[in-house]
Amino acid sequence: MKRLNFLFLTTLLLAFTTIFAQNKKGSYEVKVKINGYTYPHALIAYYFGDKQYVVDTLHRNSEGYYVLKADSIMRGGIYLFAMVKEKRDPKTPQKLAFEALNYFEFLMDPKDNQQFTLETDSTDLVKKMKVKGSKQNEIFYKDIVFISGQRQKAEAIQAQMPAAKDKPEEKKALEAQMKALDTEVKTARQKIMDENKDMLYTAILKASTEIEIPEPPRDENGKIIDSTFQYKFFKKHYWDNIDIADDRLLRTPLYQGKIMYYLDKMVVQSPDSLIKECRMLFDAAKPNKEVFKYMVVTLLNKYANSKIMGHDGVYAYIAITYYCYPAPSIKPIALEWTDSTQCAKICERGEKIWNIRLNSPAPPVTIQSYYDKWESLYDIKADYTVLYIWDYDCGHCKKVTPKVVQVAKAYQNAKKKVQFYTIESNGTREIWKGKVKEYGLDLPNVINTADPSRASGFDKKYDILSTPRILVFDKDKKIIAKHISAKQLDELLNHFANEKEGPLVITEEDEEHKEGEEDKHE
Repeated sequence: MKRLNFLFLTTLLLAFTTIFAQNKKGSYEVKVKINGYTYPHALIAYYFGDKQYVVDTLHRNSEGYYVLKADSIMRGGIYLFAMVKEKRDPKTPQKLAFEALNYFEFLMDPKDNQQFTLETDSTDLVKKMKVKGSKQNEIFYKDIVFISGQRQKAEAIQAQMPAAKDKPEEKKALEAQMKALDTEVKTARQKIMDENKDMLYTAILKASTEIEIPEPPRDENGKIIDSTFQYKFFKKHYWDNIDIADDRLLRTPLYQGKIMYYLDKMVVQSPDSLIKECRMLFDAAKPNKEVFKYMVVTLLNKYANSKIMGHDGVYAYIAITYYCYPAPSIKPIALEWTDSTQCAKICERGEKIWNIRLNSPAPPVTIQSYYDKWESLYDIKADYTVLYIWDYDCGHCKKVTPKVVQVAKAYQNAKKKVQFYTIESNGTREIWKGKVKEYGLDLPNVINTADPSRASGFDKKYDILSTPRILVFDKDKKIIAKHISAKQLDELLNHFANEKEGPLVITEEDEEHKEGEEDKHE
């Protein structure tokens, strides 16, 4: 295995054994001996999602073995044996820390014997690995050595390619050799999968197998009939080789990558499309409680922290579906893995976001204006309405408001009518009126209102945790953009109202405005 970067792995990283041990009858005992490695400690870790977790510290016994054992069945997955040496930080000498030297992987599978021995040499952990008692790990290591040999042969052939560039026959022969190597690998791995259908390594190999995509159909003149054929074929068959509900794959480095690639690259990034595909993944994961929990929590966090506008609607869907009470007498599904307080918090957040998701109707507000007239958002007749919520005393608002004024001025005579509706969220009306004049917000296409007491409930309706906030509505008052910068507003209005691309007046990007740290849920 490749050498690890130098890491400090402390005992604080140790996870509870319930994370990786199942309470089933049986036991596991893995004995490891490495010639040339005599440090007293070693670490056992496993993959989960896109991270690695340390689960145990092993001690070298008098016979030179590091022994991992318990009276339970270990959850299936790829585990790591990390060779380490003790290293204490002078600032915190009481904490035990380790510097990683090297590591190798091994497989644990509830469907296979979990009592076996691994013996190797520090000079070549893989090629000198001897496995006793585990057919699966024997197959695993034989395959690794085989693939390593094939890779070396391929690299040797590739090195000859440049010299054969202008020699058709020689180039053809080298390409044939490459194809033969590829066929040998596919044949060998197919044999493993055919002869060991229930084995974890078979599931890993299948999940790693690329989908063979046929050429797109063509008409009689050779012109491609459907330019999206290959994309649609790949998307349709993407999950052919992977059982989404196989919890053993959770503890491999490929499972989460498969999920994220599918959602990020294979799915149209609109909230409705993503919600549909998330629902498919949840349904596929339901047969296994651990996978289902992983899928819900992982995708909840993914879309809670997405920087793409509208993706918070996906978060809201997941939160409402799994963390809210569907009925007073029916408990949320998420209570199976999280407490009621956290569940209620996520549910409440989801409901607030759902009410202002993209393409939903803008919540109505009626607020007293600069001229002491009550102005309703829904009384505005315009192709596009911009809602700007600000606070004259807010530091970021002082930077953004002049830019919003620039945009408002620029679109007074746009091809399509653009109207601005501003809400001052704090302070006094007297100071606010002076600030309206100072910033030049008293424009014909701007309705200025103030509600420092929040009597209209605009802050709750629009989930205003901080200011400034910019939202854009279409002629029917459906939300088409939210929480965007002044430059993004300029670009959006130029596209929709002037039917042109790029910004009209704002050339530099606004400083990013953050509401706080990323959300993290369980």
